[in-house]
Amino acid sequence: MWAKKVSRIEEPKIERELTPILEAEYTKKTVAAIIGASKVLALYSKKEALTLVDYILGFVGNKSRKAFYFVNIDLMKNAPPMVIPMMNAICTTVVEVVRKPGEQGIRVVKALNFDLEDFSAESNLGKVVKIIKGIDPTRPEEPSDLDP
Repeated sequence: MWAKKVSRIEEPKIERELTPILEAEYTKKTVAAIIGASKVLALYSKKEALTLVDYILGFVGNKSRKAFYFVNIDLMKNAPPMVIPMMNAICTTVVEVVRKPGEQGIRVVKALNFDLEDFSAESNLGKVVKIIKGIDPTRPEEPSDLDP
């Protein structure tokens, strides 16, 4: 039968394995997109989840690293209490993506950048990317070499 007992991976072991890899990678400017963190956090116990959040906190303020954590809030409802508020607390910017039939958009829930605070847009994610990059959002797009 395929359903054998799976042993848990201890956070200290994860830290021991990941830290040297991440530190070597983050010596240069790096952008990391972390997808699936909500799946892991939803399966962890409260102690394990908060330990992982604490590990993530160790990277806050690292100027050579920009990280984007994509978290499925619906899935996080199954995570231990305090994980969502702790994630919100350690993140410098929190953006909510709204995807419903006929409606797309974003809402900045929290931002250290005052220009982004309380920003919201519907079906205009390109404008947000420009603001994040420090480009005037009213400036027309420059043609790309990839354009036909």
